[in-house]
Amino acid sequence: MPLTSFERARVLSAARRETIDGLLVLHLAGTPYEMGLQHGALCGDEIHGFRRQAYAYMATLIASVLRLPLFLARLITRPLLLRQVRAYLPFTPREYLDEMQGIAEGAGVHMLEALLVNAVWEMYLVGGCSEFAVRGSRSADGDLLHGYNYDLADPAHAFINPYLALIFSRPSNGFPFAQVNTVGCVGANAGLSARGISVAWDNTYLRLDSKLLAGVSRHCMPFELALRRLLQYADSADAGVEIVRGHLPRPTADIIIVSDAAADRAVAMEMAGGTFALREMQDDTLWSANSFVSPVLGPEDRRGMPTDDLDETGSRLGRYASYTELIAQTPDKIDVPRAVEILRDPYPREKHGYVYPPARPRTICRPVTSFSLIMQPKAQRNMGGRSAHPGSPGALPGL
Repeated sequence: MPLTSFERARVLSAARRETIDGLLVLHLAGTPYEMGLQHGALCGDEIHGFRRQAYAYMATLIASVLRLPLFLARLITRPLLLRQVRAYLPFTPREYLDEMQGIAEGAGVHMLEALLVNAVWEMYLVGGCSEFAVRGSRSADGDLLHGYNYDLADPAHAFINPYLALIFSRPSNGFPFAQVNTVGCVGANAGLSARGISVAWDNTYLRLDSKLLAGVSRHCMPFELALRRLLQYADSADAGVEIVRGHLPRPTADIIIVSDAAADRAVAMEMAGGTFALREMQDDTLWSANSFVSPVLGPEDRRGMPTDDLDETGSRLGRYASYTELIAQTPDKIDVPRAVEILRDPYPREKHGYVYPPARPRTICRPVTSFSLIMQPKAQRNMGGRSAHPGSPGALPGL
């Protein structure tokens, strides 16, 4: 039932928007529907702008795949995508459907478009991304630090950059949390909760002859919603892993790092289909860079298992080897400025005359890196920047 004007005003009064260093910041609070209504009403113009840009991009993709004239692809893109995304409705929890309905009503878009923003990764797109965590002997203050680069799959996806927002949510159920994502999105790809749990997501690819995804349907709970549930409800790394495990099988090859301030622990979860493996920290460090490296899933990775030979590893797993050099093979304790340098490799090293070997073309920071996020779970502090290219992330508000 639509809200009265008085009720709508009451709901919207609990939320606000601001801009910090050019980044849109949203503060949402309430029931799922109320947070959605706030989200949609506060940034309706941005949601419509992102919607137009996304449909224009998807039209070019559909024109290429279906070999259609671009004008025809533009006509069919929206109805085709909304028809396809309906298949994800049965796998979407009621609370998130309510939040999407609120976004739709607040911004004046179709509810299925709010679902599409979350499910498109299963439908058409994949990302890149990389991340690391350190603690104890490798952290400057001894506390957990979780760094993340959000990489686009293709330079053409850069249209999303103006529509990124830092979103603080105080839901009526679960823990408050913060995340950086595109406007209009209910799910999460990286974030930090008030319980001291952080999570970030990257992808990899399986061998062409791998059987792990055989028979796995692409229709499932969108992974961004699974990570949202982790941020909102997990009170430990183990609980976070169990939440994600409950949403297997997955139709893609995914990796997350979950950090837990109370347990002073971070764990990497690798998964494909119904198979998953956990990697614990070694020497107070852990990282992931688009490669399965566990004994269980490493052999299934398209690029194979890493070795101790950096030259060989680097030719196949460039960024994994770069993390090895920048974290595992240096004695430096990592603080926030050092974390920035790692996420912006090669720029800091190039300033000192370092040149990447030809066999190692892949750097941690790439032209498709959209933003960096540094999370300190114990202090409940986020530091981020819209792009991981030269410059420095600014401090963002804590939880």
